[in-house]
Parts: sequence; C-alpha cells; structure tokens
Amino acid sequence: MAIFREFGILSLCYLLSFALCTVLLVYVLNVPGLLSGKQNLVDEYYKDNFLITIPLDIVLVFAYLLIAQLIIYGFGTKHMLVRFLIVALTTTAISGFFYNMYISSPLNKESFFSRWFYGAGIYAVLYDIIYVTLVYAVMVYILIEQVYKVNTK
Repeated sequence: MAIFREFGILSLCYLLSFALCTVLLVYVLNVPGLLSGKQNLVDEYYKDNFLITIPLDIVLVFAYLLIAQLIIYGFGTKHMLVRFLIVALTTTAISGFFYNMYISSPLNKESFFSRWFYGAGIYAVLYDIIYVTLVYAVMVYILIEQVYKVNTK
C-alpha cells in the first residue's frame, strides 16, 4: 500500500506544481506571449481552447519529466543543479525535435503546433525549457520542503 501512497503524493505534487507554474507563467506573467510575440496564438491555446490544451499540457509535461527522470535515475544523479540541467536538456531535445519536424514541413494552417513553431520560432523551445524546468523545480521543492521535510541545511 505504500506504493499507492507515494504515487498519490507524487501525482498531487506534480499537479499542484503544474497548476502553480501555469498560472504564474501563462496567466500572470504572460511568458509565452512575451517570448514569442504571438499573443494571438497564446490566447488560442491557453484561453480559447483551455479545456483541451490544459489536459494535453498535463500529459506532455509529465512525459517530458518522466523521460528526464529516467535519465536522472540512469546516471544516478544526486545533485539538484545537475538534475535541473538534465530536465532542461531533455526538454531542449524533445521540443527541438518537434520544432525541427514542424519547421522542416510546409506551414499547415490547420495545425496549431505548425503555426506555433512557425510563428514563435526557436522561442517556442525556450518557453518549453522554462516551463518544464520550473514545473520540475517547484515539484521538487514541494516534495523536499513540504511533504518529506528533508533537512537540506
């Protein structure tokens, strides 16, 4: 039963971190709009299609973090800065792959992601790096400082 408790704690921490970072980065600071200069696309994604895109982002960010965590475990990394770097590099690789995939094809006006990568350019990848790494950082903070109350001093 302990595994279910741990899974529940991790899931709750992830969702809380995701929600806090999304509200802060998207709705308070408007980071994707400021970075990309494509406010119309940001509004389409985060405001007009909220009920579809937020669950999609929950799954996508989780997938990015899962891949990064597998790399972290594979290397046995204990240092937090190295872990953050792995998350950022993993996000760069995944988002960079999709950026190149969309940019190497003709613009598809029916596909949001095609319009996003064409419109925002490499700033779309930069935004993903900031977003995913911040979600990870906040999640780790919640787990260490609030849930497990680990003495890091």
